[in-house]
Amino acid sequence: MLLPSLAVRPDVAEARARILIVFDEDKDFPGLATINRSLRETFTTGLGGEVEFYSESLNLSQFPGPDHEGVLRDHFRRKYAAVSLDLIVAVMDPSVEFLLRHRALFARVPIVLCGAERADLQGKTLGADLTGVVMKREYAPTLELALKLHPDTRNVFVVGGASKFDRRIQTIARRDFAPFETRVAITYLTGLPMGDLLATLSRLPPNSVIVHLSLFADSAGFTLTPHDALSQVAQAANAPVYAAVDQYIGRGAVGGHVYSFDTHGQHAAEIGLRILRGESAARIPIAQPDAHTDLFDWRQLQRWGIDE
Repeated sequence: MLLPSLAVRPDVAEARARILIVFDEDKDFPGLATINRSLRETFTTGLGGEVEFYSESLNLSQFPGPDHEGVLRDHFRRKYAAVSLDLIVAVMDPSVEFLLRHRALFARVPIVLCGAERADLQGKTLGADLTGVVMKREYAPTLELALKLHPDTRNVFVVGGASKFDRRIQTIARRDFAPFETRVAITYLTGLPMGDLLATLSRLPPNSVIVHLSLFADSAGFTLTPHDALSQVAQAANAPVYAAVDQYIGRGAVGGHVYSFDTHGQHAAEIGLRILRGESAARIPIAQPDAHTDLFDWRQLQRWGIDE
């Protein structure tokens, strides 16, 4: 059924569609792995299997130095010099920024952004051949949910890391949590080495809850795997942990009003399919679909005595 629409693009119809997916970090991180799987499944189904994937990870948290970008630029230039790509999916804002700064590497190849936020795009010249889906990070509903489940809460401890991405997430959380400061005491545990953080979380005062943001690096400069860091936090903590993205549910967090990366990846791929079938990226507005849901880990409900 897809062949007639693909015929609009002879270069795609006569050969397999070639799609490059660019990640800011290791694509095996659970959130990115979920997006990767969702993208590939949606593209493969929509194209009847006639697709060839290329994948790159910028690994920005492991290589934060100023020379890394030049290394990446040269790597992309040499590696893809003879590859005729049909579409690029840029996963998360740092990937979008990199591709925009080095647009000449893939001139005229449409880009679908995925995982960035609308605020990240402000002030940037995106070009007519870039579209996609943006996500909305929000932490207030998760804290509201936690306070409803634990009405005697007096202290909220917010856990975050020291990487550039961690600090950006903390800015959003501080904005979202400001209205709660008249109801509970909020402490931000965002400037500690991992060992000190875990020790602190093991002796929190009674009637406390924890909201976990992200931990890509601690204040000592050690790079962390975010989902493993969450598991360490949940294991050490003497208070329930809540999170706002689905990758953390099942790894020690009780639950939260979480953003679904699986749904987000599917939406991005659907836009990519429209482009591969001949629709101009310039005529497809950037979308912000709602992908939030309340999600809980039954085992953690039992651990903390929370009524289902």
